[in-house]
This record gives sequence, C-alpha cells and structure tokens, in this order.
Amino acid sequence: RRAALIVVDSVAAAARGDFARRGDLADRQRFLARVATSLKRVATEASAAVVCTNHVMADFAGDGDAVTPALGLTWHHAVNERVVLDHAGGTRRARVAKSPSAADAGFAYAVAAAGLVAAD
Repeated sequence: RRAALIVVDSVAAAARGDFARRGDLADRQRFLARVATSLKRVATEASAAVVCTNHVMADFAGDGDAVTPALGLTWHHAVNERVVLDHAGGTRRARVAKSPSAADAGFAYAVAAAGLVAAD
C-alpha cells in the first residue's frame, strides 16, 4: 500500500536547527525551497497529500492578525494551501487563509474520539 498522507511536523524545526545564525538566512531559504520542491514531487509521484506544520511569530505590523507564519517569503510562496488552526476563548477554529481554489472561510471544530468534528 502507498501512503495517502504525508505529515511533516515541524518544517520550522529542521530549518531553524541547522540555520541558527542570522547570516545563514540565504542558505535557509535555499534549503526551504529544496524541501518544498521535494515534497511537491513526492506528493505528485505518490498521489498523496502533504501536510506541514509551521510555527507562527508575533506580527507587529498591525495588519489585523496577531501572528504570522514563520519561515519567510520563500516558504510562504511555496505553500499551495494554508489552513490556520487557533484556539481562543475555549473555541477551536479552522480558517482557510490561502488557497487558489477556495475563498477565505472558517469554522469552529472540536476534537472528539472520531477525530475533528464541526462544533455547534
């Protein structure tokens, strides 16, 4: 049997661990571009979905969100779909934040024995 889902948790950990110094930024961006290209190739060849978790960082620009995805523009542009999961005030929410085929949308969810389910 072939894998239908590939999960990378966390792509940021690999990028940050090997490229800790500020002067390593260009090397880190090249590394991330190679990782993205490799994951897309594997996904295509295996007809599998790839899910990568990412860290977030404080967004001081004040564009409405309190956080922004980590890893910079190279990773931002490499990602085809972005789903943001957050938890505030006792409510878990999923939001489509980037997609070439779906409008921005969100919904409340809960974690149950059956997995993720829509919250009332």
